[in-house]
Amino acid sequence: MGSARLTIGKTFTFEASHRLHGLPDGHKCARLHGHSYQVAVELTADQLTGPGFVTGFGDLSPFGTYLAECFDHRT
Repeated sequence: MGSARLTIGKTFTFEASHRLHGLPDGHKCARLHGHSYQVAVELTADQLTGPGFVTGFGDLSPFGTYLAECFDHRT
């Protein structure tokens, strides 16, 4: 019998804009427009560490900061 796989996950959301080039004039997606995006992060381990964590949710904070600084409300 194999060892259990343990997983922790967190979903980050942000808002960003873009435009799609090469569309016909008047196509609504050719204009600058925005979307809500979600990025799901999952970490998997064979065993728990410390007080019974795959990792602490706080350890994922730098990734959330990166998304906020580089993508949120940007084109």
